[in-house]
Amino acid sequence: MIRQRCSLSDLYFIFADNVYQKNMSDAEFKALINFYALFYGRIIIPDTFFINNQHLLRLIGTKGGEDYLKGRIIVPALRNNMKSLADLYSGFEKNHTLVSDHMDKGEELGILESVTSDQCLKWNKSDIAQNFTRNIAANLGNLELDTVQKRVFQDQVLQQSRDNVPMTRKRLRDLILHMIQLDERAKSTLLNYIDINYNFNIPNYFQCSAAYPERIAKPHEEKVSPDQVFFKEHHWSQRQAQVIAKNNTVSTSIFNMGILSSLQPDQILYIRKQKEYKRLMKSFRRMGNARKEEEIEDSIFDFIYMYENELPKIVTRDIKQQVVKQRKVLRIQTLFKGATNEGTDLGINYIGMALDGVEQMIGSRLIGQLVNIVTGPMAKKTQRKINRLDFKGRCKVEQLKNDRNIYDTIRSFSLNSLRK
Repeated sequence: MIRQRCSLSDLYFIFADNVYQKNMSDAEFKALINFYALFYGRIIIPDTFFINNQHLLRLIGTKGGEDYLKGRIIVPALRNNMKSLADLYSGFEKNHTLVSDHMDKGEELGILESVTSDQCLKWNKSDIAQNFTRNIAANLGNLELDTVQKRVFQDQVLQQSRDNVPMTRKRLRDLILHMIQLDERAKSTLLNYIDINYNFNIPNYFQCSAAYPERIAKPHEEKVSPDQVFFKEHHWSQRQAQVIAKNNTVSTSIFNMGILSSLQPDQILYIRKQKEYKRLMKSFRRMGNARKEEEIEDSIFDFIYMYENELPKIVTRDIKQQVVKQRKVLRIQTLFKGATNEGTDLGINYIGMALDGVEQMIGSRLIGQLVNIVTGPMAKKTQRKINRLDFKGRCKVEQLKNDRNIYDTIRSFSLNSLRK
């Protein structure tokens, strides 16, 4: 069963909104998923995005793509009145709200039905709606807007609330567009304000981090941004991205689009098993503590340093499998190294045995206490094999690199597409 509570180490993935589909290719979408999967814990994607985003469906529908879900890299956020994503699809189909460029129905339902309920984070629709309503009313004070016009809109919002009218993005946008008391600048500012509240409503409710196009974070000419709307009191929730984007790290492989788009979920999961990744997640969960900021920067550096060294060893499945095998051999050889015996030197090469069987048999240093196996030259030979694989991997990494940085993709989006 999936853990239902969230933290700043979890990430809400706004890029999966289908309005951004036209701005990216499948490879760019996969690169974004992999990038954030390296720096965060669970990538939370709301149920509607699974229905309408073709990049996402193709990613999890390809061979091996199910490991994004099984490994809890991607976690669907499913409303609790639905049993499955397939049920939600049926509701969309009935209400004629499916996007026009959908893939074959049978193919899509097959992908959605493969997602089980216990892989999903659950949310309550009425709770999310109430959170949206509260934020619309509570954050108006942060807008740089004429006081009179702000009060006019505020009164309308309060009246709708008193009348128990559901406060949806569409309803509020229609309300703003038809209010003759508002000038064009006020309307534009408030429309941006509604869009930002809508996009950040679920991550704000979950109190998790959010991945979103860079231009959303920059003030528009109307001076509305997520920072202004949500982060006045909790500005530390943006520090992950600020620290990650230090100039001395953005040129590394971890930011290269060619590398990121080539990574498979099993490679991501391998990196996430390393102690440096676990320390990074721990530091992110303590993001609110200003005294821990240096520790956070250190953990990010340690993680990137580990990644850069491990990447050549896992860049292809063949290299990864060989490296894992040779490391296991080296571990056994190192275990035997220096073991002495009072009278017996069998000189037996146990390494040819099934490796898992050897590890199970030796326990700790039991065999080393019984026989003296001369392993120095063997260990050096094995290490050289690992080094050769590492060198081969580094050459492959250079081949996969392209001249694009992940931030090139992040900067290529605009909130304005939400208006269409």
